[in-house]
Amino acid sequence: MKLILFCFKAFLNFYKNASDIDELKFTFQRNGGGIYKRIDENRELLTLMQKHSPELLEAHPHIVDLISSHDQFFTEAAKLVTPKSYTFPPTKKFPRPFPLRAIK
Repeated sequence: MKLILFCFKAFLNFYKNASDIDELKFTFQRNGGGIYKRIDENRELLTLMQKHSPELLEAHPHIVDLISSHDQFFTEAAKLVTPKSYTFPPTKKFPRPFPLRAIK
């Protein structure tokens, strides 16, 4: 988790002027539905894979690790950049919780 924050903060250091930061905030807010939409869709994808393709996840457990890593990165990134408005703002039910169901 600390490594993710370190990498993201290093990434932000490349954005030196206000217009770059504004563009980054706009991307988090609106691009492709915004960062919370990306978080929710990754979680939805894993839920669907658990339901409809458990054999794929069983044969390739690194898929869950990959989606989990993306979830951690997006979740931490969303904490660092808090724009004023989102296309899809976070609520109590959005984004959905990360699916923790064990793959058997």
